[in-house]
Amino acid sequence: MIATQEARRPAGYAALWALAVLGFASLATARDYDISFDVSKIGATAVYQPAPGYPETGVRKGQEAWVRVNFVVAADGMVVDPIFVDSSGGAAFEQSVRKVMTEWRFEPVDSGAELPNNTVEIRFEDSQPGDSATRTFMRHYREIVRALAREDIERARKQVDSARNFGGWNLYESTMLCLMIGRVEAANGNKIGQLANFRRALSVSNETSLSGKGKRDVLRKIFELEFDALKFGAALTTLDLLRAEPNSDKIVETLEDKGLQIERLIATDLPISTYASIERRDGGQALWTHQPVRRSFSFEDLSGNVERFEARCDDYRIGDKVSAGKQWSLPQEWGSCRIFVFGENGATFHYVEHSDTFDDAGAGRTIVARGDVLD
Repeated sequence: MIATQEARRPAGYAALWALAVLGFASLATARDYDISFDVSKIGATAVYQPAPGYPETGVRKGQEAWVRVNFVVAADGMVVDPIFVDSSGGAAFEQSVRKVMTEWRFEPVDSGAELPNNTVEIRFEDSQPGDSATRTFMRHYREIVRALAREDIERARKQVDSARNFGGWNLYESTMLCLMIGRVEAANGNKIGQLANFRRALSVSNETSLSGKGKRDVLRKIFELEFDALKFGAALTTLDLLRAEPNSDKIVETLEDKGLQIERLIATDLPISTYASIERRDGGQALWTHQPVRRSFSFEDLSGNVERFEARCDDYRIGDKVSAGKQWSLPQEWGSCRIFVFGENGATFHYVEHSDTFDDAGAGRTIVARGDVLD
């Protein structure tokens, strides 16, 4: 197995949960909400990290949401330059997180440097039992299923848009909806859209909405889509997640050969070219993010407005305008890294990773991104 760059933060998917329970009263009834942080992917030590407020519109609807954000801890311990990588629930929840992050404080680094590569996942959940689907949601859901059964993709997509616009779903419903949107994208031949929605379903889900065989099947499909898309760093992460699932041995056995193919390719001098499309999420920023497997990269075949990129590593970050043919490198001493590319929604390009060189001691190549964060 290829070595993974060791980070300062806890490894794996075991989360350290900081829980804040906030009470809100509506005109009709009092509701309690849990807002929880997965802080296992933060390299800095928190001094003050208050919970975001639950948006008033969400309170009225009884809505739940999930947000993943990458951010930089400046030399003085303040949070700067947040990137909202993905979310469910809409812009109001992202805005609530963005607002409270200006109050977060972390311990400054002795060297006076910033810590650029921090990721936090925040879940807004109704304290009352909500791990089930409402009649309203199931009406939307069944309409999508019926349209797919008739192979009426246009009708299925209209029903998806109707379900999105209605909103107010809990995380259980959001998981089901993301999986169904993934099926619609697959029926339309859009594997990138299918992958994005299956990943979101996995992130949003809990043990009630996705577990056992269902979760194993979703992880297997995500791995296959990542492999086909040449998103090799993400594919190896997914394979590790699948290995950690109970009763996954038979599925993992069928995928191990592809995992070995990835590792052999990384070890060659051949370039790895990944087709990329900048996408705008509902209410979010248009971007593309990637787990690199090598430390040298360039951009080719630009189509549309591909504006800039930022590489955020544990100890340093770089950013630049995207320019075809120019090559950048991420020194090993920067630690684990992630790539973010910004531009116009729908703009496309090829992200090319070039052969890494060996250092004087003959040290081998390492995966550049941490193996515990999905794209």
